[in-house]
Amino acid sequence: MRSMLLTLALLPTQAFAFCGTYVGAAGAELYNEVSQVIYVRQDDRTTITLANDYTGNLAKFALVIPVPEGLRQRDVKVVEPELIQRVDAYSSPRLVEYTCNNLYEPIAMAGYESMSCGPLLEGEARSEDSVTVEASFQRGEYDIVVLSATESAALFEWFDDNGYAVEGVKADVFQELIDSGVHFLAAKVDLGRVPDDRSTLSPLQITYRTTFSVLPIRLGTTSSTGVQDLILYTVGDHDDGALVIDNYPRAEPESECLWRPRSETFGAFYEGQFSTAVEEAGGTAWVLEYQWMGGKCDPCASDPLEKRDLHDFGFRGGPRDAVVTRLHLRMRAEDVSQDLLLVRQPSSWQQQMRFIRWEHELEDTFPVCGQGWVDDPGSCWDDEDSPTRIPPGSGSGRAAVGLTPLLLVLLRRRHSEAPTAAVAKRRR
Repeated sequence: MRSMLLTLALLPTQAFAFCGTYVGAAGAELYNEVSQVIYVRQDDRTTITLANDYTGNLAKFALVIPVPEGLRQRDVKVVEPELIQRVDAYSSPRLVEYTCNNLYEPIAMAGYESMSCGPLLEGEARSEDSVTVEASFQRGEYDIVVLSATESAALFEWFDDNGYAVEGVKADVFQELIDSGVHFLAAKVDLGRVPDDRSTLSPLQITYRTTFSVLPIRLGTTSSTGVQDLILYTVGDHDDGALVIDNYPRAEPESECLWRPRSETFGAFYEGQFSTAVEEAGGTAWVLEYQWMGGKCDPCASDPLEKRDLHDFGFRGGPRDAVVTRLHLRMRAEDVSQDLLLVRQPSSWQQQMRFIRWEHELEDTFPVCGQGWVDDPGSCWDDEDSPTRIPPGSGSGRAAVGLTPLLLVLLRRRHSEAPTAAVAKRRR
C-alpha cells in the first residue's frame, strides 16, 4: 500500500513583478511516492484535505488518521480531486520567459489588483475488548469508522477482523498515540461506490478544533520502505502570518536564475535542484516552493485562486485575506520521529521557485543557474534605441520598479567586486 501522509528583496516596502510569459511548471506528478495535503488554520479551527495517491488493489486500501476526541460525523466529507489539482497547478515551481520589453512593463501589486499576465449511516458505539467504535458512516466511496482504544494490539486485531488492511505500522507508534488520548479515523473503499469515470479516489476533508498546529505523518512513514514526498499547502489569515514547518530542517535550492534548455526537461531540472538541496540538508528536509496572497501570481501557472476555491479548502474569507504557502517535504522513514509541527512566520508578499528561460540579453539581470553571474553578460540596456525607461513622476510604484534593473546590476557588481577586494586586503 502506498502510504498517505498525513527573491531578491531590493524594495522591501512594496512588492513588484515583471509581467513575463508562463512556460511550464514542475508539479506533484514528478514524484513517485507523493502525498498532497491542504492544511487550513484559522484561530483554533483546522481543516485538512488529503489526496489519496493509492495505486494497486483497492480492496487492500486502508487509511488511518489520528483525530481529536469528539470528532463529529458532519466534520468529515469528500471533495472533488480537482480541488487538489487547482492548488497544485497554482503554486508549482515554474519556468517563465522574459524579454527586454517585459523588464520595462512591470505590474505593481499595490492595491490588491489581480495579477492574472453521500448518505449518513448512524452507528451505535460498541466495545470489543479495548476498542470502541465511536461512529461509523459512509462518505463517497469510503466506509469510515471513528475508533478509540486503550491498547495497540487490540486495535490491530480490530482492523484485521473488519477488513482494514493496515500493514507495516509499528505498534509502539499506535500505542503512543493512544496514550495521548486521540481517536482514529479509519477508511476503506467500497468498490461498488467508486465512480466509473474516476481514475483517482476522492480526497477526504476533515475539520476539527485544536489548540495545536500539528499534522500527523508518522503513521504513514512507518510503513514506508524508502523515501516519500509530502506536498503541503497551508492556508491561513495573511495578517496572522504564513504556516511553515518548525521541527524539520529547511533546504533552499537555487532559484530566480536563468535556465539553459538542453537535453533535460524543466521538470527533470527542477527535481535535480530539489534533490540536491535536500541531500545537502541531510536527506530529510523541506523547501518553501511558493508563498503569496491567494489571488496573486506572476506569472500565473493557472488562474489565481478565487473565494470559492478557498471556501472549498475550508478557509473563511477571500483572496485578500489569505496567504497560501506550498511546502515540499522529502523524508526518509528512519528520520521521521515526530509529527509535523507548524508555526507562523511573517508572510511576505511573494516567494516562489521561479526560473527564467535563458536569453543572452538577460544575463546582467539574472544569474545563470549553477554558474552565477557571467563575466561578459549580455544586456537589455546597451542599445540607445531600447524602449524608454519609466520616467520620473509617473507614479511612485512604477518609478521604483523602473530602478529595479539598475539595482540588480549594482548587486551583481557587488558580487563580482567582493572577491577582488578580499584579495587586495590579503595582499596588504
